[in-house]
Amino acid sequence: MNRVFIIFMGMLTIFGTAVLAGCSGSNDSENDQGDTDSDTSSGTDTYRDTDLDVDSDSDSGSDSDSNPDSDSDTVPPTVSDCNDGIDNDSDGYTDWQNDLGCANADDDETSGSREMEEGFTTFDIGADSTVIYVSSTDGDDDNDGLTPDTPVKTIAKGASLVTDGHNDFILLKRGDVWRGESLGRFLSGQDAEHPMVIASYGDSTELPRVELDNNFIDHNGQARSFVSIVGLELVAYPKIVGDDNYDGSTGGGFRYVGGGSDLLIEGCRLTHCELTVQSYDVNHYENVEVRRNVIEMNYHIDTCGQNATYRPSGMYTSHVDGLLIEDNIFDHNGWNEDVASACATMYNHNMYLNADNLVIRGNIIARASSMGIKMRSDITGDCDTLLFENNFFVDGEIGLGIGGNTEEPGRFSNVTIKDNIFSQIGLNNPTDRNFSWMLDMADIDTALNSITLIQDQINRCTCGEMRFGSR
Repeated sequence: MNRVFIIFMGMLTIFGTAVLAGCSGSNDSENDQGDTDSDTSSGTDTYRDTDLDVDSDSDSGSDSDSNPDSDSDTVPPTVSDCNDGIDNDSDGYTDWQNDLGCANADDDETSGSREMEEGFTTFDIGADSTVIYVSSTDGDDDNDGLTPDTPVKTIAKGASLVTDGHNDFILLKRGDVWRGESLGRFLSGQDAEHPMVIASYGDSTELPRVELDNNFIDHNGQARSFVSIVGLELVAYPKIVGDDNYDGSTGGGFRYVGGGSDLLIEGCRLTHCELTVQSYDVNHYENVEVRRNVIEMNYHIDTCGQNATYRPSGMYTSHVDGLLIEDNIFDHNGWNEDVASACATMYNHNMYLNADNLVIRGNIIARASSMGIKMRSDITGDCDTLLFENNFFVDGEIGLGIGGNTEEPGRFSNVTIKDNIFSQIGLNNPTDRNFSWMLDMADIDTALNSITLIQDQINRCTCGEMRFGSR
């Protein structure tokens, strides 16, 4: 039996801007996908907190007593395994600057579960692993890349020094910038417990920045598995207004079109980029995790007049089995009001998804062109076991849309929607269609008989209305 659970908690006044700062349809029969523009993420802890928090209270007074009191001007940082200058776990890597077992500067150097690591994914480098260091400022492609003192310069050179099917690591120096570099189809790791990892190293707390004119990784129809991408900043520079190479249309991101399993993207910032995970031909994607990222401001020029030719979204997936989207910020994807022809349309969303065994939990989903989340399925039984939990939706014209596009019955089953907040949906009316729906659920008639509404319980809304039915 198909079933949908929707649990509500009555009304709550939420001021969208304050919450974002602290944390941080109509007849739309479309096949959409999208991009964004936002700065709500700069104050969040989405990224690893690698800096030492030293409270320096710079008042000029002096204490007359000989014993320092509790409001002394200098408070020493807490000394821990990840900031004491000692290789405490004897793996050859020291402190948060170089040891991927450190979730932050106050951690220990041994990798643990996410529950033990404040929700972050950490790694212990294996005895047989190759670690390659890459620095655009200090590197030279004639170096061996095997130490922070002998880094290679280009990302392509770094990739050439690791081995397909191994638990190897490519580490980009934090604070460095690369332009016009990418990895093509890239490689696979050893297995789910021993992935290929692209992450970062160094004293800076600025993410390594890769400015793209193409996709950073493009599987291009092939299968790639066991790859973790952690703590990078990706920017599509042809969409940066004012850039010498601006065109408002090209760029890149992650184009996982093919198949594979156990892929992780965590702690990254994607600006003007799209994340695509689309099973292709005989290949299929399984167990994909997208966690603690900021995905913002993806757009494309020439979208005005509800033009469906270009359909930029923050994230697009098709036929993924086992998809976790957790603790991210998706903001202002699908349109850019600062570019005259980059209009919001009903085809562009923060997320445009098709998946089985889907969990969307703990995200901030803001200012979409149309929908915060658009779920699509064209075949009966195509989307099964969907959980939408503890998300904060703000603005756009529809918070969560499930259905539309075709009239096949029973395409969505075992759907649970709980503990979400919907705030100010329709505030900016980006498509000028003049409506506001927190939920739009259509073409799931076999499930509508078992919808459970529990008023004054869980989901909270200070926004428009809900729509159920077929279209």
